[in-house]
Amino acid sequence: MTINRNIAIASASKLPAALTVWRLIEAGRLAATDRPQSVLDFWARDAADARSLVTLDTLLGFTSGFSGGDVDAGCIGSSQISLADCVRQIHDGGLQAPPDTAYDYGPAHLQIAAAMVQACEGRGFETVMREVLLNPLGLTLETRYPLLGGDNTRIAGSLRSTPAEYGRILQALLAGTLVQNRAAYLADRIGDRTITYRPAAAAANDIDWHYGAGFWRVCNKPVYDAQCDANPVISSPGAFGFTPWVDFGNGYWAIIAMEEPIGVGSDPSRSGVTLQIQLQPLIEAELSR
Repeated sequence: MTINRNIAIASASKLPAALTVWRLIEAGRLAATDRPQSVLDFWARDAADARSLVTLDTLLGFTSGFSGGDVDAGCIGSSQISLADCVRQIHDGGLQAPPDTAYDYGPAHLQIAAAMVQACEGRGFETVMREVLLNPLGLTLETRYPLLGGDNTRIAGSLRSTPAEYGRILQALLAGTLVQNRAAYLADRIGDRTITYRPAAAAANDIDWHYGAGFWRVCNKPVYDAQCDANPVISSPGAFGFTPWVDFGNGYWAIIAMEEPIGVGSDPSRSGVTLQIQLQPLIEAELSR
């Protein structure tokens, strides 16, 4: 492994994908309160239909009411169907909870958000991502979605990158050059909402991580509390172990660069998170010397 090796980062894709949408919001090209029906002609418009209450912010925070679990992707990622048609299938499949009442970690939310971006901008999601996020940071085609999925690639989990290039995103986040309203961006999107599904990596090790806009709000305590809000640390671990995080309070970012296969008895994502938890106090101790 080197810092320039191109690897599959799996769910670490969620942070740059959601950050792309957030930058469009801050640029005024979208609004956090925008609803899918404003740009997707097939989306429910009847106020009596709960799907009409979904907003871009609930999609970024995974509280839209759609679920399916992280591994039950359905049409997501299939090159045999377009992004718009896949999102239509997700829509027609219905909600599992009223919008903004439950948190469910899964790929549907960002797939819908990407379809909204595509419809609003008139261009593919990755093209927009490159314009508003990757190119300004000088990232190359080493950071990209695979061509095999067409425009329906798995937005929340199929990005490839290198540790060096992904690190530029974290550095810019830490420096404050990517986000204008940090408080709104870092806000806890779970709060007291029901947690329908959360992967083991974010609930193991006797920890209670919450969620923001495409990233975990790290809280290495059995119960998430106000102290976790006061000292924001965000992370976006992937299924193959790639584990990036930013510690705003202590002023550093880090990446555990890993690409391990998932097998029986093997959970690279959980291993990455465990290592992150072990490294955090060691890094803080060194920074305070």
